[in-house]
Amino acid sequence: MLFRSLFRHAYCCGARQRDEKWVDECVSSHATCNNDAKEGQLRYPTRLLQVNGVGDPHIRVIETARTPAMQGPHNVLSYRWGSSQPVMLLEGNLAEFLRGIAVQRLPRTLAEAVEITRKMGIPYLWIDALCIIQDSPEDWASESRTMATVYGNVRCSLAASHNFDSDDGLAPFISGSARGRPISVRFPTLSEGAPYRDFRLVEHAFWDSRVDDAPLNTRG
Repeated sequence: MLFRSLFRHAYCCGARQRDEKWVDECVSSHATCNNDAKEGQLRYPTRLLQVNGVGDPHIRVIETARTPAMQGPHNVLSYRWGSSQPVMLLEGNLAEFLRGIAVQRLPRTLAEAVEITRKMGIPYLWIDALCIIQDSPEDWASESRTMATVYGNVRCSLAASHNFDSDDGLAPFISGSARGRPISVRFPTLSEGAPYRDFRLVEHAFWDSRVDDAPLNTRG
């Protein structure tokens, strides 16, 4: 519970504003992103999760072709399932999931992706386990051909890069470890006008170890 509380506090108090600034800059300043973001040009995957508002105990699967007046973009979650995926869309529970899924049933990574998407003001989220019928070879074959639409039309791709399991969560650094965080230091200089200068030190191989060589990029 402490970990979840820290996650919520950290995302509310800084990361959210930073992420919104980055996304707004991308949509407003990048020509390609600006064109893709126009409401009339949005293309949706076959299914999405409607995340509802902050604090709502439920989300639900929607079939986009049967959902009129859809508005707004979607996020996507990339993550490792790990040894198991306790909640997934099946032929036998599709009708149930169209009615709703309790957020508390979801593994931590999925639940936190829902929370971030809500706080970003994004109405929809795509997660493979909940948007592809996992025991249907026909659905897998069909949906595997639509990954360009799934990933090519997102507002934000959430990647649990350093996690091994779907229950690891999206904020591994908030648990207390300072590794990888920038450190501010002050060094003396030879200038009389500015006897000290501030620097920020970061781990040299941070991007390699936490992104390029992270567990997410070793999955099949």
